[in-house]
Amino acid sequence: MAFPKSTQELLEKYWATETTPEEEAQLHAAFEKDDNSVQAAYFRFLNAESAKVMTTSVSSVRQAKHIVLKRAMSIAAAVLVLIVAGFLIQRSMISDIQATADSYEDPMEAYEEAKQALLMVSEKFNSSREMAGEKLSKTQPYVDILK
Repeated sequence: MAFPKSTQELLEKYWATETTPEEEAQLHAAFEKDDNSVQAAYFRFLNAESAKVMTTSVSSVRQAKHIVLKRAMSIAAAVLVLIVAGFLIQRSMISDIQATADSYEDPMEAYEEAKQALLMVSEKFNSSREMAGEKLSKTQPYVDILK
C-alpha cells in the first residue's frame, strides 16, 4: 500500500524518535485500516500491548521482595555462624597447642621422662614377643603334620 507523503514523513520521524505524541497517534490511526503492511502489524501490536492491564499487584511485588530479602538474610546468618564457629575452633586449637607446647623447663628432665617412656614400651614389646614365641612353639607339632 502506498502511503501519503505526510504518513511516510511521519514514519521517518518516528523511526528517528523525533515524533510528538500527537504525531504518533496519527500514525496509529493511519495504520489501523491497513491489514497487509509490516508497519500496520507493528502498530496493531503496540495498540494491543498498551491495552493490556497490569495483572500483578503491588502487594505481590512487595511480597516477592520480602521473600528475596528473607532468603538473603538467612544466607548471611549462616555465613556468619560458620565464620564465628571457625574463629572459636581456631582459638581453641591455639590454646591447646600453647598448653602442651613445653611442659618441662629443664631439657635433661624431659630427656629422662622420654627415656623412661621408651623403656616401658620396649619392655612391653619384649614380653609380648616372648608370649607370641611360646604360643607358636605349642603349634609347631601341628605345622609339622601339615607339611
